[in-house]
Amino acid sequence: MKPLHDLASASDRAKSVPDNKYLAIFESLPQPVMVLDKNQKIDSINQAGLRMFKISKGDGLPPWLAEGVNSFVVSKEPVSEFLAKVNGEKDVLHFNVKISRALEISGQHEGIILIFNDITEYKQAEDCAKYACEELNQIVNYTIDGIRVVDMNFNIIRVTESFIELSGMSRDQAVGKKCYEVFPGSQCHTPNCPLLRVRNGEERVKCDVEKVCKNGEKIPCNVTAAPFWTAEGRKIGIVENFRDITERKRAEDELRNSHQKLLNIIEFLPDATFVIDKDKKVIAWNRAIEQMTGKRKEEIVGKGDYLYAVPFYGEQRPILIDLVFSRDEQVEKQYDFVRQRGITLFTEFFVPSLFDGKGAYLWGNASPLYDADGNLVGAIESIRDITEQKEAEKALRLSEERFAKAFNGNPIPMTISTLDNGCLLDVNESFIQTTGYSRQKVIGCTTTNLSIWLDSKDRAQFMQMLQEQGTVRNWESTFKIKSGETRVGLFSSDLIELNGTKYILSTINDITERKQLERKMAWLERLNLIGQMAAGIAHEIRNPMTTVRGFLQMLSTKQECLPYHSYYKLMIDELDRANSIITEFLTLAKNKPVDLKKVNLNSIITALYPLIYADAMASENYIETDLKGISNLLLDEKEIRQLILNLTRNGLEAMPAGKCLTIRTFMDGEDIIMSVQDQGTGIEPGILDKVGTPFFTTKDNGTGLGLATCYSIATRHKAVINLETGSKGTTFFVRFKKNQ
Repeated sequence: MKPLHDLASASDRAKSVPDNKYLAIFESLPQPVMVLDKNQKIDSINQAGLRMFKISKGDGLPPWLAEGVNSFVVSKEPVSEFLAKVNGEKDVLHFNVKISRALEISGQHEGIILIFNDITEYKQAEDCAKYACEELNQIVNYTIDGIRVVDMNFNIIRVTESFIELSGMSRDQAVGKKCYEVFPGSQCHTPNCPLLRVRNGEERVKCDVEKVCKNGEKIPCNVTAAPFWTAEGRKIGIVENFRDITERKRAEDELRNSHQKLLNIIEFLPDATFVIDKDKKVIAWNRAIEQMTGKRKEEIVGKGDYLYAVPFYGEQRPILIDLVFSRDEQVEKQYDFVRQRGITLFTEFFVPSLFDGKGAYLWGNASPLYDADGNLVGAIESIRDITEQKEAEKALRLSEERFAKAFNGNPIPMTISTLDNGCLLDVNESFIQTTGYSRQKVIGCTTTNLSIWLDSKDRAQFMQMLQEQGTVRNWESTFKIKSGETRVGLFSSDLIELNGTKYILSTINDITERKQLERKMAWLERLNLIGQMAAGIAHEIRNPMTTVRGFLQMLSTKQECLPYHSYYKLMIDELDRANSIITEFLTLAKNKPVDLKKVNLNSIITALYPLIYADAMASENYIETDLKGISNLLLDEKEIRQLILNLTRNGLEAMPAGKCLTIRTFMDGEDIIMSVQDQGTGIEPGILDKVGTPFFTTKDNGTGLGLATCYSIATRHKAVINLETGSKGTTFFVRFKKNQ
């Protein structure tokens, strides 16, 4: 680019150049060019200026040019330059503006020419370099490590803030001094001085040195010294970096102490323990393993080649601890099992050579050892003599087997449950058979969940007594089984202790059948007593009754007594009724003789059907029979007729009109069953136990001897009467044994 005064001269010469040629040159200049008139308005601006500044001819002077132009006008200088900046479309643009005075193109009056040189990239690069230098200076100055710079004569020429803090000396006290006068160390004035070694040609020196602060405190430092060079490659000084390693030294000391403590812990562990490094050399062999093997640590520490296996197996071979480094199927086969829990391997094995050939069962576990970076550096194995434990386990196992046999083989139901909530842990086979529950159903449940205890208050009282006394014997209570049947049992429990925890061992002696038998025996005794009384007094009662009845018959026929005939008839009927009651009464006698003959029960029912049908029609009910093929029985036909009539008449009397009475016979195995089913309202639970008791009746005109007679007849025929009752009716079952 030509100087501005040349351009000004060129404006004079431009008068001789055609306007269009001048304009072409002006417009094609790559730099923005602007011509101001004497009023500092834009007289001309080329294309580059138009594109750059977005202003046109005739516009006033832009504000960002005003200060530079005004200064030039005041200075009266012909040529000058200044810096200007303007906001571009994206970034701030920087320009070096060259300004000169010149005649306007027309030559009429003086103007100003401005030529703009874009220096934006240069300014940006300059700013970046400036910021980078400042940032680097801050990083170096405030780095954690202390840094000082010395020249080749060991004079300190610069120190950082961290160095000042580390050494305890100010910048003024340090700069200009010799290196050994500020923050001296044990290697000063020796051939090992890091600065001396670098000056003598070493590229980088690093070492640990103890330095002395201004206050006399000694600080361990890691020192790194390296040269720095000019751009031409000339060594002009040395940079020395000081890192305070006090904490590292303290950590190393703690690590050494910790290592020693670890060795002491290993030494006095009760289990036989040894440690090997990654080269499988023994680095620790404690007292317990010395006592177990008879091998002293001095004989084995530092040794490898599987010598640690010799005291156990008599040969050098891989053992459990070696599997930590790599699993080996052949090595594992030497043991009964090798299991892994986390990073630990463990096993049990028998060593016959230990303890003077007595042998011992051993439990061993081996784990890897890692450094702080997670690298495998060794392994440790602990070995415990479990011979006594094994013998105790064997004895316990035998004891448990004996207990299990006694528990599971006991014919009485037994349970083991927790004390706190009664959760069943185990039950024997008899319990399962008695209750009907499966083992899977009861294990984990409580007797409350299973609703075994009918009365929760009864159970609470039982448990309170158990906790107070530790044992309860023969507590009678009712319980319910899976089918819903209620039974009676004698509950006994003891508190037992297993592994420090208290449990309940319980038995349930089912006495339901015994209770039923006792009730039946008592009932039979009462029945027999009544029968004996009937047999004893019937004759004395019947004789007077016969005499009275005879005289009443005779008197009723006399002429003078005819007006009272109805009274006589009533008295005779009542005497006959009393006689029939005495007859029924006599059937209760236990020793009443029976006339047994081979008869089919179906034939007796068939013969009685018209009579039963007539009774049903009289009560507006109807009869159904379902008689299956059955075997013949030895029966007293007369008594069986009475039993059938009593049961059917009771059933008919229990039903309202329009209902059906059903008589069935069928075989149940070897037994013959006769059932009489009514459709009445059932028997109330409160009177079930009284059914069959002599003189007990719910009828207004009943004698209470009908069912008692039936039970007495059944007993003489070695039959059993059972009943089922509900809201839809009652069914009586008479079970006859085929081979009576």
